[in-house]
Amino acid sequence: MIQQLSKIPNFNIFKCNKFFLVLFSMSIINFLFMHYQILLTCGFELYYYKTSFFDNLFFCTVDVIVIYIISFLLSFFNTKISLFITFVFSLIFSFCNVFYSRFFGQYLSLSSIEQINNLYDKAVINSMLTGFTYYDLYYLFILLLFWRLFTKLRIYNLSKKSFHTIGICFFSLLSIVLILHLSYVFVSKKDKIWYTINPLTHFNHLLPNWTTFHKGFVRTYIIDNIKYFNNNYSLNEEQINEIEKDYKDYTLRTSNHTLNENIENVIFILVESYLSETSDLFVDGKEITPFLNKLKRDDNVYYNGKMRSHINLGESSDGQFTYMTGLLPLRSEITISKVDDCYPLGLPRLLKNANIIHDSQIIVPTSPTTWKQKSMNAIYGINNIYSKIDYYKDKKIFDDLNDEDIFTLSYQKDKSINTHYFSLVLTMSMHSPYDFPEDTKFILNSKLPKKYLNYLNSCHFFDQQINIYIKKLKESGIYDKSLIVITADHEAHPKQLDMVGKISTNIPLYIINGGIDKTNAWKGDCNQLDVYTTLLDILGIDCEWRGLGHTLLNPNYINSVSEKTWKISDEIIYGKYFKNKHLKPIQKHIKKLE
Repeated sequence: MIQQLSKIPNFNIFKCNKFFLVLFSMSIINFLFMHYQILLTCGFELYYYKTSFFDNLFFCTVDVIVIYIISFLLSFFNTKISLFITFVFSLIFSFCNVFYSRFFGQYLSLSSIEQINNLYDKAVINSMLTGFTYYDLYYLFILLLFWRLFTKLRIYNLSKKSFHTIGICFFSLLSIVLILHLSYVFVSKKDKIWYTINPLTHFNHLLPNWTTFHKGFVRTYIIDNIKYFNNNYSLNEEQINEIEKDYKDYTLRTSNHTLNENIENVIFILVESYLSETSDLFVDGKEITPFLNKLKRDDNVYYNGKMRSHINLGESSDGQFTYMTGLLPLRSEITISKVDDCYPLGLPRLLKNANIIHDSQIIVPTSPTTWKQKSMNAIYGINNIYSKIDYYKDKKIFDDLNDEDIFTLSYQKDKSINTHYFSLVLTMSMHSPYDFPEDTKFILNSKLPKKYLNYLNSCHFFDQQINIYIKKLKESGIYDKSLIVITADHEAHPKQLDMVGKISTNIPLYIINGGIDKTNAWKGDCNQLDVYTTLLDILGIDCEWRGLGHTLLNPNYINSVSEKTWKISDEIIYGKYFKNKHLKPIQKHIKKLE
């Protein structure tokens, strides 16, 4: 039998390199494991169809072949070393993507790799570590198996005939995928759309998870690389006209609001992972947020608990970006990696140009380098940044600040300026993971999931600290002359609370001292995007750019976020609209209504 097989062309090649494909396929398995873990934990933006799994297998093979070829060249054509490099790279790459996706919900992109310094932040590390599951023992198992085979098996260097044979296998796989595609697309009309859309402009832009699963990393990264380093994208006249036609329609962006002439300061409190779900909530007979519950019923406070978050890869930085610029974040890249020379019209800059404020500050609980805070706040128009470094000073303590620390530092800086300033305060205590209670004195023994109870404990702790902070502002006289905004950077993810499908992901908005007529203000569903526009309306800032949101002071509010809004926002960012247009941000500031 063996003698007969040996007469078959290329059989001896397989015999000499009989273990090459086994070890090579283990790298493919690493990629397959990664893709299916992300599919199970994160899902896709749209449905997958019957040939999706063949696409994934094919492009996993393509990715591994490309990595192997590069390794083959780097190792000076040593087959065994090339296999080792390929496997190690695929294992590490798979591991990093799986754990990144469990926290951020997407594959690693070039823009997210640029933010690798965020891993120095303890909260981010702890949140990612909570993502470990027993499935992850796969990595240990495959590593031990590979090492056992790699050290015991005899692998010969590949010959030209070997490459020829492997090439036949590869193109056979390609043919199978293409045949399946063609046969399926003629049967299922709903999937014909995927063959008429330009993947360069659509898939990566709107469907990063779907695209990476179906088209592989090499293709995706090549396109991302072109987008990431291509700074020559320019808007044509038609695009500029569309942008200006949209944002210069002020029908839903202004109202007949009567100004509060006492306002001299703007204090913006951006609460980590804050859910409206906690409002008026009692557990074990204990009120979770008593101060905030009382606050929302105050005559001088506008409250809306039905606001939607639109964050993407940038998580907290996306929320901050939207509030400060009136733009939506990018969907396939971390936004802050693309806006260094976009010159968005930051809220603090508009306030300063309108002569409402003379100084500005931000208080962050982390390092000033996390999410590029230092450079981004310069873009927004914030002059001073204070972080845990300023709080601890010469003490050798590296923990992030909790909400008690944050509000203590914030009040110190508020009191030193006192008037005509903008302050952005970022809280921390409600950040994942939710493995332990923040306040050991506030005990909840409900049968609800432990992580959810710990989250509610953190909400109660925050409620206590902001109560103390507001009291200090009142005692110092700062409160009455300040417009105070309290809202969330984004929702707390139900999966991290073990509450999937059991709680709403809406986030709250409090606006204090805005002089808002609550009987006419909008109380229904709204968006993070609307806050920027609403604040300009409240403060009577009359400028050409009022953001892409709609004012919540208009009782006839219409949803501001649509596919068209996303498109216009993307074009403004990628096309550097503000830089090239030299738009005058301020025409005038109306202090009184004539």
